[in-house]
Amino acid sequence: MLKQGKNIYAIETDNPLLGEFIAEKGSK
Repeated sequence: MLKQGKNIYAIETDNPLLGEFIAEKGSK
């Protein structure tokens, strides 16, 4: 689920690093 979320964020932001940052904040 975390990986899926990261992928979604990465696609939406078109920026893997930003996607991971958002995913981490979202998971917290």
